[in-house]
Amino acid sequence: MKGHCGFIVREFLTGLAILVIGVLLAALIAPFVVDFNGQRALIEQTLSRAAGTPIRIAGPIDVRLLPFPVLNLDQVSIGGKDSRVSAIAKRVSLDISTMPLLKGEVQVMEALVDSPMITMEPLIRPPS
Repeated sequence: MKGHCGFIVREFLTGLAILVIGVLLAALIAPFVVDFNGQRALIEQTLSRAAGTPIRIAGPIDVRLLPFPVLNLDQVSIGGKDSRVSAIAKRVSLDISTMPLLKGEVQVMEALVDSPMITMEPLIRPPS
């Protein structure tokens, strides 16, 4: 009986190890298989809703899941034509927190912006 319990535990642990390896392998391969550029509208909509202003991505979208999730966006513009403040950036890199992502939430831990250019319209126009 004691040998039988050891066999069951060993089989369970082997199955668990295979499952963990499969999940890690899927996370490693997914960015190469999934076309995130095809999800551009969804990504722009989600970022725009979170920022409270329109965000457009003109360049490629790159995602990496391991060792932690990173979203790289090229040629990003923030703010619409009617916005008093707008910005463009050559590249925006977002480090995403893993635990909230597992719950379906997106929490940005760090955002790096390459070559930003901010345009601000004055609140009061000087007399001409």
